[in-house]
Amino acid sequence: MELTGGGVDTFEKISAGHIANLRAHLGLEGDMSVGEIGRGIGRNAIPLADILTPPNGRYLGIDIVRPSIDWCSQHISKRYPHVMFAWFDAQNTIFNPTEHCPPRISAFLSMTLRSIA
Repeated sequence: MELTGGGVDTFEKISAGHIANLRAHLGLEGDMSVGEIGRGIGRNAIPLADILTPPNGRYLGIDIVRPSIDWCSQHISKRYPHVMFAWFDAQNTIFNPTEHCPPRISAFLSMTLRSIA
């Protein structure tokens, strides 16, 4: 199974695979809270918005790419208030070259993202 992809041709296929894995390995239920680090463009948030049911079912997606966070907040959270997004101001040479958080936090996040990728 592909875990990441580029473009609209793979978006729904990969998203469906991620949701299937969450159901199979974590027992995903509608009343769960889901946190995702490195959530990208909302590939998981979009289907989870329909699966997770408030008040207990909710989603928090965290990423270092501010324009993606802004887009998801405006287009997904607006329709699904139980789906939220947060920008983590960590240094990254491609996506966020100006470091604003302590280097140890940035290094921890970078190691975490690499280990789960």
